Amino acid sequence: MKPNLYTVGRFKMSCRVFLCESKDRQQGFCQKHYDENTKFGDPLYSVKKQLLVSANKETRLNSTLNPDNLKVLGLYTSYDVSKWAHERGLQSVYASRSRAQGFRTYGKNINVPFSVSLFDYIQPGVVIKKFLPSMERNVHELDTTVNLYIQANYDTPLTYLRSMKSLFPDMAVRLIQDDLVYLQKVWGSVATVDVSYEVPEQHAERVLSAYSKPKADFLEKKLELVS
Repeated sequence: MKPNLYTVGRFKMSCRVFLCESKDRQQGFCQKHYDENTKFGDPLYSVKKQLLVSANKETRLNSTLNPDNLKVLGLYTSYDVSKWAHERGLQSVYASRSRAQGFRTYGKNINVPFSVSLFDYIQPGVVIKKFLPSMERNVHELDTTVNLYIQANYDTPLTYLRSMKSLFPDMAVRLIQDDLVYLQKVWGSVATVDVSYEVPEQHAERVLSAYSKPKADFLEKKLELVS
């Protein structure tokens, strides 16, 4: 049986929303979830909406943000992506999968050989929180649990990057995509044609100073864009 998303311990003084650690403000909710419940009739309205959007876009994003393309921006590890986000004033929290064995709960073996650890560039080397499989049936459900926690406590949705085996703030992922397209265009590539991706002058100057000239094979790639 899955946990009720609005139920917590009987004597808990934090928000009633599952995994939210903010303090109870009104009617058992923190201010954020109280406002959503008042406006939409569901304290998890924005979370559910984002999860539906994410399910439709992640496959296409992973096609563009593959290891070879990320290396063009100097992004080799999850920590590099977190640092990149922090330097641009974005949330730098991220959640990384790692293999695990021998989990048991309620006397049963768990068939999810992964745990997910939460990190942040501003706290290097510190595991902020670790998520072990409990009632999740597969690793995607475990990712969903992590996403619920992040949205409840950091107010930012996460997007999974297969090349990094990690989840990152959605805004950071989208801006990395933008920089890949900007980098193509400032070096004269027309492989990816999209009128909405004309490079503003300030971004042209930034990508020219921040990144080295990419190799010809990158400039010839047509990037699949996710809006």
